[in-house]
Amino acid sequence: MGAEVTGSQDYLSRYAELVVRVGANVQPDQEVVIGGLVEHAPVVRAIARHAYVAGARRVSVDYQDLQVQHAAAEFGPVEWLGRTPEHVLAGIRNWAQDQPALIRLTGNPAPQLFSDLDPARVAALAPKDKAAAAFPLLSGDVVAWTVVAAPNSGWARAIFGAPELERLWAAVAQATRLDREDPVVAWREHVAELGARAAALAARRFDAIRFRGPGTDLTVGLIPGARWLGAATSAAPGWSSCPTCPPRRSTPAPTGGAPTAPSG
Repeated sequence: MGAEVTGSQDYLSRYAELVVRVGANVQPDQEVVIGGLVEHAPVVRAIARHAYVAGARRVSVDYQDLQVQHAAAEFGPVEWLGRTPEHVLAGIRNWAQDQPALIRLTGNPAPQLFSDLDPARVAALAPKDKAAAAFPLLSGDVVAWTVVAAPNSGWARAIFGAPELERLWAAVAQATRLDREDPVVAWREHVAELGARAAALAARRFDAIRFRGPGTDLTVGLIPGARWLGAATSAAPGWSSCPTCPPRRSTPAPTGGAPTAPSG
């Protein structure tokens, strides 16, 4: 029987606990780094609270502001767009030693904000230097990390045509099993099931996947030694995390390469 949970505030707390306990799998005395937009603040605060409850020694938050980015794309020197301060890059490089749990929030509150600007200048905002510093640590499972959605009114407007945040939270709750008696236990069981399915698929040593349906007959070859992955990955310290939360399927990845984060 599902738990009697209603209202975005109730969902928020249960969701934050799920992100901390399953998505990032925060460990006692571990640092936690949360990244998101200023509109994600309610979700950030709830996650930070549960991270401290889980034993985190410090929670750091990296907020981004789309309005500031819009101003930069409109008026900033093009040669400085997308450049990351050196102290930020140094902090990312230190992740290999500090072993923080990384939590990135998504959910665009203003999808059309940049539509009035030159697309080339908007594209130049992408911090390639920051991505280059972080990618080896994430793809190599040097640190535990997860990417999760942060419901907000702007996102709700984009989906429903009105800022119906409660409605969006209800949809997220259904997708993430927040209506279960214990969402954390429910997701741990589901992650284990996906892992078992991945192991069974790997044992079959498939060399191709065939997709068939109305109007579709597609065969995709797999390279020799391709691995099947479940929802969880193991970071260097020895504990697991779920790169996407919620995870919903098993996916193949090249052997010896970076695991492909499950999605769906």
